[in-house]
Amino acid sequence: MFWLLIVILCGIVCYLVALGGLVIAENSVKPPRDECAAILVLGAQVKETGEPSVQLTYRMQTALEWHRTHPETIIICCGGKGKNEPMAEGDRMREWFIQQGVDEAKVFSENKSTNTVENITLAKQYLRNESDPVIVVTSDYHVPRALQIARDCGLDTDGLKAETLPVYWLKNHLREVLAWGKYFLKKVF
Repeated sequence: MFWLLIVILCGIVCYLVALGGLVIAENSVKPPRDECAAILVLGAQVKETGEPSVQLTYRMQTALEWHRTHPETIIICCGGKGKNEPMAEGDRMREWFIQQGVDEAKVFSENKSTNTVENITLAKQYLRNESDPVIVVTSDYHVPRALQIARDCGLDTDGLKAETLPVYWLKNHLREVLAWGKYFLKKVF
């Protein structure tokens, strides 16, 4: 019983250290460079009504603000169709950007992916040159892992953080620690 308690306490301490590391990494993301060829906007839930979730809206708004000051960039909307989604996240985002006045020739939809690794891997097909710098736009807690995945996929990338509602801060950060663990284990094994 004593050893079980020690193991549990060690697990909790390790988890809290990982959570602290995530927060430090998230707050250490530097602003993106001005020169980039594309913006990769990672997907989030599309509601059953077809409306983007709050998180997806924040990501799209963040990307749109960047694009308005850098109109030469293309926008690649990344995300497949989840179980309760009426359409693929990438397709819904593309529609939204066009509705906001972005030239449809500059907006592409990667709509087959089911996770961040697939988002980035499949988005590469829309790049003119894979060595061109790109910006990954996602939620603040997700940026460090998304950047690591993009770099592991051979992209020269910077991150742009979209806001997260404070009410979801703890849940999203706790889940992201587990996602880092899963990604690390997949890389090792």
